[in-house]
Amino acid sequence: MRRPAPSAFLPLWRGVFGACPPIGFALREAHFERLTRFHALPGSKRYAETPAERAEYRARANRLAE
Repeated sequence: MRRPAPSAFLPLWRGVFGACPPIGFALREAHFERLTRFHALPGSKRYAETPAERAEYRARANRLAE
C-alpha cells in the first residue's frame, strides 16, 4: 500500500473535517459524535513508565494506523 505524501494530508483532512484543524480539543468540540477513544496501555493506564510499556504503546498505535 502506497502512503500519500505528507503535503497531501491537509487537503484530505479538510475533505473529511472541513475547517476544523487537526487538534484534539478542536476536533472534540466540532465532531464529538465521531470521537472514538482507544486505550493504548493495559488497564487504561495513561502514561508508559517502562521501556516495555512504551514498546506496547507503539505496537498498538501502529496496529491502529494500519
